[in-house]
Amino acid sequence: PSSLVWGGCDCTVQPLFRLLTLSPCLCASPRSVQGMSFHVDLWDGFDVVSKHLEGGITSCHEVAKFFKKLAEIEDAYSQALMKLCKGSGVQTFSQKLRNKSTAGMSRGFGSLREAWNALLLETERVASIHGVIGERIAGQVSGPLHEWAKEKEAYRKGLVEDGLKLQSMLVRS
Repeated sequence: PSSLVWGGCDCTVQPLFRLLTLSPCLCASPRSVQGMSFHVDLWDGFDVVSKHLEGGITSCHEVAKFFKKLAEIEDAYSQALMKLCKGSGVQTFSQKLRNKSTAGMSRGFGSLREAWNALLLETERVASIHGVIGERIAGQVSGPLHEWAKEKEAYRKGLVEDGLKLQSMLVRS
């Protein structure tokens, strides 16, 4: 057919959506949608399309769960780094250095004191960055993707109900 297009498509379907739903671009199908007819190409295809939509929605939920878990791991890592910095933090060591009873430690940490403080400060910065990354993944990726999948699930449910009604009307006629 002259409407055959393979690769190099100009379609407006976003690549991320196609990746998440595992749906190919319609431009890459062997027949264009305009050239399809219901009685030849889509007869008894309702169940196939319904299952494909269900699979795409399930995949979106799985990807959303993955990103939610990733956000939780980033947050936990951030908190663990902060705890590490506070447990061995500048305040703890500076208090020890000021204490007259540990004067020997003052000599030992004297040359490393600035480097140690810089290391702790940088670790706190890394921890805060991981915290921000976790918040952004949860707020801008996982949450919206899960909500989108729930919307599509409700939309699919309505389509399936309408399709079943139409199928039963077709059988009765």
